[in-house]
Amino acid sequence: MTLYDKIKQLLDQNHIEYKEAHHEPVFTSEEAAKVRGSKLEQGAKALVFWADGSPIQIVIQGNQKVDKEKFKSLFGFSKLKMVSADELKIISSVEPGAVSPFGNLFDPPISVYVNEGFSDIIEFNAGDHRISIQMKYKDWLDLVNPIVADYGERTQK
Repeated sequence: MTLYDKIKQLLDQNHIEYKEAHHEPVFTSEEAAKVRGSKLEQGAKALVFWADGSPIQIVIQGNQKVDKEKFKSLFGFSKLKMVSADELKIISSVEPGAVSPFGNLFDPPISVYVNEGFSDIIEFNAGDHRISIQMKYKDWLDLVNPIVADYGERTQK
C-alpha cells in the first residue's frame, strides 16, 4: 500500500471531508500553491530530520522555514539535520517534494511536529508530486496528533 493509499484510507475511514486534485508535477511550495490556486501559507512543507539520531517529521507553512536553533531549544535536541534523499525514501517511502504530513503513517511511524499558525485549511502533496489534498486543519490535527509549537521563520509573504 502506498503512502497515498494509506492517507486516502485514513481519511475515508474517519469520514473526513477533503478535496483531491490531480495536476502537473510540483516540487516546491511555490509551484504547488500556483497549481492549486491557493495561498503559499496553506501549503504544508513536510520535512524529515534526524533529531539526535532518530527520524522526526517537521511540518511548516509553505512561506516559512524551520528555525533549527529555536526548534532544538524548544524540544531539547542537541543535533537536528535534514535526512538525505536516499534516507527520506527509506523512511517515508516517497521522493523529496512528495512527502505528506503524515509521519504517523510511515513504516515505522515517526513523531510529527507542526508549526503554529496554519489557518482553517491545510494542503499537501499526498505522496505523489501530481496529487494534492486539501482538508480542514482541525481534521488533520485530530488524525495525526502532532506536537504543536512555534518554531517557524517567515521567508515570504
